[in-house]
Amino acid sequence: MDEEPDYVSDCIQLVDSLGLDDVVTFAGRVPVSDWYKKLDVVVLTSISEGQPLAIMEANCAGVPCVATDVGACSELLNGITQDDAALGPSGIITPIANPRASANAIIELLENAPLRKKMGEAGMERIQRFYDEDDVSFAYLDLYRKYLT
Repeated sequence: MDEEPDYVSDCIQLVDSLGLDDVVTFAGRVPVSDWYKKLDVVVLTSISEGQPLAIMEANCAGVPCVATDVGACSELLNGITQDDAALGPSGIITPIANPRASANAIIELLENAPLRKKMGEAGMERIQRFYDEDDVSFAYLDLYRKYLT
């Protein structure tokens, strides 16, 4: 693993102290597309975010998310416009610093395969319809033109 050695060491020690050696894998740098296929849910419990790439990647892969209500997490999981929101949620938003709410949301998704599937499909559709790379680039270009001219 070529990340920060002290941080990696701290993480390994934490996993060991919690007795999770058999269920936690430190894989280092890997193609994320290979790993999303193996996941049932993606969890992002940040206290600060902009537009989280992890949620966008999960949506692309059809994996529902549990995320805290920061940055654009709610928009990515619930939609921005009426047309976007009509697709349905692609995950569950929880309050910041509320591990019980996050745990309950994770359990809800893990125990409900039809809900996971429905949310996964909503996420894929949301990304395809509203987050096309060219469309996003043009939207930023329009903003720059508006405020810089």
